[in-house]
Amino acid sequence: MKLVTHQVISNFQVHYASTFGYIGSQRLNIWSVDGRDDEPLLAKIPAPMFRQQALRIELGARLLRGGIHTVLPLEGKSKAWVVIAEKQIFVISHVGEVFSLYSIPRGRRPLRRGWCVIENDVFIGEYWANPERTAVNIYKINIPTGEVETFYQFPAQTVRHVHTVDKDPYSNQLWVSTGDEDAECKILLLDAMTREETLLGEGAQKWRTVSFAFRPDSVYWGTDNHLGENAIWRYDRVTKQITKVADVVGPVYYNSCVDDAIIFGTTMEKGEGQQDGYGRLYAVDHNHTIHEVWKAKKDHWSAHYFGYGVFEFAEGTAGKNRFWVTAKGFKGGLQSILFELKHD
Repeated sequence: MKLVTHQVISNFQVHYASTFGYIGSQRLNIWSVDGRDDEPLLAKIPAPMFRQQALRIELGARLLRGGIHTVLPLEGKSKAWVVIAEKQIFVISHVGEVFSLYSIPRGRRPLRRGWCVIENDVFIGEYWANPERTAVNIYKINIPTGEVETFYQFPAQTVRHVHTVDKDPYSNQLWVSTGDEDAECKILLLDAMTREETLLGEGAQKWRTVSFAFRPDSVYWGTDNHLGENAIWRYDRVTKQITKVADVVGPVYYNSCVDDAIIFGTTMEKGEGQQDGYGRLYAVDHNHTIHEVWKAKKDHWSAHYFGYGVFEFAEGTAGKNRFWVTAKGFKGGLQSILFELKHD
């Protein structure tokens, strides 16, 4: 398998893709590009002037961890979007009006797969340093009313923070993962309606992940162990068996499902564990065979101050074997790339 590049956009992030176009951002501006709108600017997220000025410089944006974090569609609402940016959740109406739904009390934001939208509700897992290991919550926020409730709580001294609150498109379940120490790593399933809980596993780095990949017959994840070995794992929905697919180089953060494979991205953090200076894209095909299809070298800027080398995939689908991925912290600078996976 190999990747063919169809489009590269510098200093821009694609957040959501469709076969018609994409939703992307630059600084605090969100763009809707589909070839049909005369004015592709969808909305501007409000922020103080000093933040706006700092975000005009790439290193400033990286240092502040600012700008648009993630954009997801509001289910059942044409051209309405939910956005996380500047420690808030915003809603963009179908006519481009922007309003703040919720201010995030602890931490800057959830991880990219640490929240999801189901009908009129936003589910968001808390993610912050949490050195005291206080109780950690998953909140449920109703968009029409703004009502906030604690959907689930991890008691104090049990986990550090929530990594994922991932919606399973084939069930009514939320796949939730936590970290970071061995005893704090868990994968559990929560019913979005009844809150019924099923613990899949806990107590080792095998259960530490920051995203899931869903297939009709199985669920995949990659481990996020920056100090040791990492691997791709597969859960069979029928047999309930969990098997290792393959070892990979570097912690796995995010993924994208295309017709012929699941694409996983490994991250270049601080060079610990088995990291070698590169982030990689791996394709796992339907036979569970893994292929390294692309890699990029971390840039020379401090990972601590300016962020890791990470691949962030657009949600939605660009069609068949095409997918958008944004490369951050690698040589070449911030860029979104439209790839197509092809067989050799």
